[in-house]
Amino acid sequence: MVCTINHFDHVGVAVKDIRAALAFFEKVFDVPDAEVVGMEDQGVRACLIEVGQTRLELLEPTSPDPGSGDS
Repeated sequence: MVCTINHFDHVGVAVKDIRAALAFFEKVFDVPDAEVVGMEDQGVRACLIEVGQTRLELLEPTSPDPGSGDS
C-alpha cells in the first residue's frame, strides 16, 4: 500500500536553546521574533515560525525527560 502526502502543516525541530535558535533564524532568514510559549505539561517551550512557505515549530526541552504529550 502506498501512502501519498500532499501537505505538511508544520515540522517540529528540537533545539537546546530556543532563544539562540530564534536569533539564528532572524539573522539568516529574516524571520521576525516569535512568541515563546511554555508547555509545562509536555516539558517544553515552543514557538512557531515561518521560513518561506514552511512552518517550523521550535521545541526546547525544559526538563531532562520531556513528556510525550499524552497528558
